[in-house]
Amino acid sequence: MNELNIGETILKLRKERKLTQEELALMIGISAGAVSKWENGNSMPDISILAPLARALNTSIDTLLSFHKELSEEEVNNIKSKLTKIFLHEGYAVGEKECKRYLSEYPNSIYLKVEVAGLLNTYLMMSEDDSEEFIKAKRQEALDLFN
Repeated sequence: MNELNIGETILKLRKERKLTQEELALMIGISAGAVSKWENGNSMPDISILAPLARALNTSIDTLLSFHKELSEEEVNNIKSKLTKIFLHEGYAVGEKECKRYLSEYPNSIYLKVEVAGLLNTYLMMSEDDSEEFIKAKRQEALDLFN
């Protein structure tokens, strides 16, 4: 969900504070070029810079890193859309692998679990393994997510 949008976040917060790249850079002891690279997505700040950067932008490190304990409905819908495309274009095995990756990244998101369970169940028919055992096991995994 979590895609890391730190550059966009820095740009937005810097503009809200009416700071130039040079002013922000001076506040945290780096070059204006480094700020520019962050904002353009060409690089990311070093971890040692995050606390001073957050203080300079009057925010938290969680906000800088786009960290949220829970995913929003919009974020879950975006993930669901990406997963649907993966199932359709790359097949069930790849889709299932990506579903598991998202579930491990956001283990507490009930809404994500419900949506992933639905996707796993829906696209199961696309699996190369159509044995009764396999289908039964995968349906149980999807059911377990619902629970």
